[in-house]
Amino acid sequence: MTVDDKSSLRIERFERLGVTWVTRRWNERTRGVRRTGRCRPVKYPTPQDGDPEDRLFMNFLSTFLGKEGEPVTTCFKYAQGWKGASRDPVQTSQRIVSWLVRQPRSLVFGNHRKYTSSRQFPGALIDYVRLVSRISTSLSQVSLFQAAKDFDSLYEQIKNSVSSIGHLGSWDYLVHAYSGADLPPSVSFNFEPKTFCLNEAQGPKPGWELVVLGKAQERELPRHLRDLADYMAKNVIEKTGLADDNQRPFVWFELEGLLCNCQKNEEVEANGDTTAIRKLTLKYLESGTTDDLNKLIDGLEELYIR
Repeated sequence: MTVDDKSSLRIERFERLGVTWVTRRWNERTRGVRRTGRCRPVKYPTPQDGDPEDRLFMNFLSTFLGKEGEPVTTCFKYAQGWKGASRDPVQTSQRIVSWLVRQPRSLVFGNHRKYTSSRQFPGALIDYVRLVSRISTSLSQVSLFQAAKDFDSLYEQIKNSVSSIGHLGSWDYLVHAYSGADLPPSVSFNFEPKTFCLNEAQGPKPGWELVVLGKAQERELPRHLRDLADYMAKNVIEKTGLADDNQRPFVWFELEGLLCNCQKNEEVEANGDTTAIRKLTLKYLESGTTDDLNKLIDGLEELYIR
């Protein structure tokens, strides 16, 4: 897993960024502060908050839409919860699509689903219910987690079985379930991924390329560079001390979000000037100064709280 000296230095600096970012986000989490980061629990203001089946179904809706809040709760009501959706996914889909197509797209679809069509919802819901039914005769989504046992297994099942969800949606769904602690305490499930799956990750892949190559590329990343990203995550786990079973997934998920956001061309305020996050990232990776690190973190936090 050897790279040249410049790449090694950029990786070292990104690790420093990762340690600082993850530590701040974990401290927010332990204080109960919901502000920034990939692992913010999604808010679902409904009477069914305590039902893990309904919460997991809301995670599915939030994943499909790339949104939280009112669009998810409205779709949930039209579905009549998980019981209604799983009992008759065809009728449920018709009700939800008829509402979605009447809404301004920007209000119901988020950035992670900007190429998704409302017309794809029936296929996704039917596939999701079918996936659950293959595992559980009682149509329990919790049983889906119990049978899969770990992140990698369930990620592959969702990605390969549920239409229009793909890599990002499968990853998002599992991040939501982890962040919201949606599984009952009695259920054992390992949320820690073994890899970032970079060649399938449209955001994190160019982010990691920015670190190891100094620029993004069109072709696939070779195995040794993908392995370096996974090795970096393990280093951040060690340096932050977040090594417990419930902490390691947090590190992976926050680093995945960090890799995605640091390569974006979205502009943020930095010292009174408007600058692209990507430029702040490149400047920090080049200089390694604390000042440039703090400017980059400020910019990344601004992206989350907009």
